[in-house]
Amino acid sequence: MEQIQFLEKIAEQNVPASSIMLMREWVIPELLRNHSDSVLYWSGKKLARSFPCQTIDDIALFFDRVGFGTLTILSEKSEKLEFQLSGEIVSLRFDLNSEPSYFLEAGFLAEQIQTQKQVICESVFQTKKRGKIVIFTVQWDQKDSI
Repeated sequence: MEQIQFLEKIAEQNVPASSIMLMREWVIPELLRNHSDSVLYWSGKKLARSFPCQTIDDIALFFDRVGFGTLTILSEKSEKLEFQLSGEIVSLRFDLNSEPSYFLEAGFLAEQIQTQKQVICESVFQTKKRGKIVIFTVQWDQKDSI
C-alpha cells in the first residue's frame, strides 16, 4: 500500500522533464563513470523488488506513471518476451543523447518477469535511433527456477 501511495504522489507532481533528463543523461553517468551500466541495471532490479507488479499490464502502467515511457509487448515465446518502449520521453532522450542508457529499465523488467515467472531472467535492450524506440528482450531458462 505504501508503494501505491508513493506512486500516486509522484504522479500528481508536475516535475519538469529537464530535471529528470539532467539526472539520467549527465549526473548519473558522471558520478558512476564506468560502473554506470551495471549500477543502473541492479538498481532497476532493486526498484522492481520495491514496486512489485502482478501482471505485464501492471508493469506497463508503472512505466507510464514514473515517466519511463509507453511499454508494449511485442512477442511472447516459451522462454523470451520482447517489449517496445516508446513515447515523448523516449524520443526526447534520443534527441538529447545519441546513445541513451536503458539499463535501469532493463533491470526493472528482468526482475519483474523473474518474480512473475519464478525463473532467473536477464534483460537486454536495443536502441532504434531511426524510430526513436527501445526494444527489450527478457530471456530465461525454465530449468533455472527460483
